[in-house]
Amino acid sequence: MLLQQAIAYISRKRTRNLVLFLILLLILSCLYFCFSLMQVGGKLEDHIKQSAGTSFALTSKQGGKPFALKEAEKVQELSGVGSMVPQYESPVRILGKEAVTGQQSVERDDLGQEATQKTDHHLDFRSGSFQLVQGKHLSDKASGQVLIHEELAKKNKLKVGDQLTLSSFQMGETPAKEQTFEIVGIFSGKKQEKFTGMTSDLSENQVYLPYEDATKLLGLSQQEVTQVTFGVKDPEKIDALLKQVKSLDLDWQSLRVVEDRKAFDQMKESSQTLEGLVRIMMIVLLVTGAGALSLLLSLWTRERIHEIGVLLSIGKSKGRIFGQFLLEVVLVSLLAVIPAFLIGRMVSQRFLEQFVGETGQQQTLDLLHQIPQGLSLGIA
Repeated sequence: MLLQQAIAYISRKRTRNLVLFLILLLILSCLYFCFSLMQVGGKLEDHIKQSAGTSFALTSKQGGKPFALKEAEKVQELSGVGSMVPQYESPVRILGKEAVTGQQSVERDDLGQEATQKTDHHLDFRSGSFQLVQGKHLSDKASGQVLIHEELAKKNKLKVGDQLTLSSFQMGETPAKEQTFEIVGIFSGKKQEKFTGMTSDLSENQVYLPYEDATKLLGLSQQEVTQVTFGVKDPEKIDALLKQVKSLDLDWQSLRVVEDRKAFDQMKESSQTLEGLVRIMMIVLLVTGAGALSLLLSLWTRERIHEIGVLLSIGKSKGRIFGQFLLEVVLVSLLAVIPAFLIGRMVSQRFLEQFVGETGQQQTLDLLHQIPQGLSLGIA
């Protein structure tokens, strides 16, 4: 009976309840938006601490001069060090295709080759210099695969899944070696170039190969690297970890440590700013929303004073009358749940896309999708 009366009033006063519906839709959407960001902020704090976005590299002081991998293995033994990604940079020739040429460059068919593992952990990609646009990154178990620049792909009409043959340079009596790779990813972007007039200096001619394949192609007699990148388990302790690294018995006359905490600092700053914005928005929303809704319902209740008198005269209790009014608001708010969820979800995603920098954007959006969809709406 109580439910029937509430439904009858809603259907009878459509304009009034449409206004109530729009107000509740706005409040629910905003609350869902705020609670979603709060959930993302909480998860982002945990994600930042476990992120591989902070790293440091062991490299040569003499501009890309190779050194033994065993030097880097001493660093790997430290407790705070995460993954180790060896890298070897050297020019290689491209067979049957053409390299991208620039102004005032010597036209040759050589590319800038980077032997590495886990290209998604590589500084060139984490810093935003390069962005993967097609395919996938190289993994630590990749073999016979290569990542190429989109300009190189366009010039030679290459796409993901095509084959690319590379060759080393002939060194004295040592014959050049050839190896065919499958293109698994195409990236875009440009990094700072050290121009010497060779085509291999151009970012457009940069290719990434698995480390093991590159050592075979280049015929390296021992495990050599030009740089080794190390992940950090706890980014907030990187300063203490670097002190431990620098205290190791390494050839510091020829080696140096380069740290990269750009992604970590950017995500942490975004998380703190996000938390502050959400807190302010929540306070403003709760005060203005509750005030506006209370005032509106109070005015409408005054207009129903004759209806209340009739209900009291036929024996309805004040509690039952209040229950009917409350049920009317609840029913209207339930109608606003689904559209509020859709609007709040869309606004949350758009806000994060604009608010978070490119380095942490995808990670933050992934966290948004990991949140149980009904949780934030249920709280709202």
